[in-house]
Amino acid sequence: MDTILKYEKDDLRHLFPEAFAQMVLEMESRKGSSQGNDVLGDFYQEHLYRKGASQFFTPWSVCEMMAKITCSEETEKVLNVLDPTCGSGRTLLASAFELGNKHHYYGIDIDSTCVKMSGINLFLNGIFHGEVMCADALNPDDFRCSYKFSVFPLGVRLITEKENSTLWHLHKNSFTKNEEQKGAQIRLF
Repeated sequence: MDTILKYEKDDLRHLFPEAFAQMVLEMESRKGSSQGNDVLGDFYQEHLYRKGASQFFTPWSVCEMMAKITCSEETEKVLNVLDPTCGSGRTLLASAFELGNKHHYYGIDIDSTCVKMSGINLFLNGIFHGEVMCADALNPDDFRCSYKFSVFPLGVRLITEKENSTLWHLHKNSFTKNEEQKGAQIRLF
């Protein structure tokens, strides 16, 4: 709403809900297709990504193949699935479609726009257990912000302090060799 209110002319404000509705309709129409339903990532790649930034989004077919290979085992245990360079969240989406949405899905990316796209993609696809963090995945102390999504309360919540981030704690602890912390299962892509 803060973004919408910046536009003074009322005739432009209606564009935001209309664009959102069109995006959701496009996502729904592409769900289960060979191109995947990452509408935001496709748009970003085509129109917005910074040339020379070395950003490459994994094609949907590769994400599906990696998810089938990595997530093929049946498990009753709730898994923590992590993509340390999540981009728009395609690999996490493919994993969730393969494993189901009972697991916890986590993404890290250094680009704040990608983090937002990933969070929106996961939330709009009904993946309510997880978090996406803006940070350098190679630096366990880095934290800029994160977005946690949940079904109760329904929504996406901005986290600005790393101590309040489940993902930051999991990520930081993955760099330690403490026996007590080895029990947290994180699947890396």
